[in-house]
Amino acid sequence: GYANEVGESFRLLVPVPVVWASYGVATAYVTADAIDKGRRAATVSVTPSLPPQLLPSPADPSLSPQAHAQDPAKATRVGVAVVDTFVWQSLASVAIPGFTINRLCAASLALL
Repeated sequence: GYANEVGESFRLLVPVPVVWASYGVATAYVTADAIDKGRRAATVSVTPSLPPQLLPSPADPSLSPQAHAQDPAKATRVGVAVVDTFVWQSLASVAIPGFTINRLCAASLALL
């Protein structure tokens, strides 16, 4: 989260590598959050939306473990959760606040 905002706030007082390190910490947070959301999406059980009479019978061979060894819907759900979280958090927690604070600090320095 907010590490890069602190780094940007003190950009003029600390060495530039400290600012970049603060972005590294913020990016690590965003990545960890995206991985967590992906893991949570992987454990969600999806209940069928069909009425019981239209569901396949348990004896249906398409329900064998081999037929569903790789669930494309689950892979899609996990991928969407990871990408959505990473993009959203990157923009909302890193890029937009970092840019805003950078520009506000630059403007205040110019006015002084």
